[in-house]
Amino acid sequence: MADPVSAKLRNLVFALSPGQLKLTPLPNGVWAGSMEFWVSDHWVALVAIADGTTSLHFGSGGGVIGSGGHAAVREAGTAFLVALDAAAPGFTKTQAHPLPPKGRIHFYGLTTDGICVSRDLVESDIARLPDIAPLYAAGQQLIAQIRLANPKRG
Repeated sequence: MADPVSAKLRNLVFALSPGQLKLTPLPNGVWAGSMEFWVSDHWVALVAIADGTTSLHFGSGGGVIGSGGHAAVREAGTAFLVALDAAAPGFTKTQAHPLPPKGRIHFYGLTTDGICVSRDLVESDIARLPDIAPLYAAGQQLIAQIRLANPKRG
């Protein structure tokens, strides 16, 4: 069972709007997004917002919040959002935001037109997907920068 606090924090981003945060969206409308995946039996949600807010939420409980204050994390977060903005036109609009099935990865883009989601992906297929591979790499780089900025938590 997922940690209720982590799940609540993950879901908070879906309730935000760019107007609330006074954000300027990227060219395709992305202003925030996430990469969600599984590690063993627990989900992980990487969240980045255009104001520099960056966090990792763990379904097993806890997470890493507040890393956006580190320059390298902010740069990696911006790169992730730019890659998400490039990929988002190929995503599907959605009203719901469930986690991916176990063993799969997916991305959510929060745009000025609402929420969009990638298809559920198998990690081994991502390298063959020219629209998703750069986004996945940017997400992995963002996670690496969060871990470097938080060595005791990473």
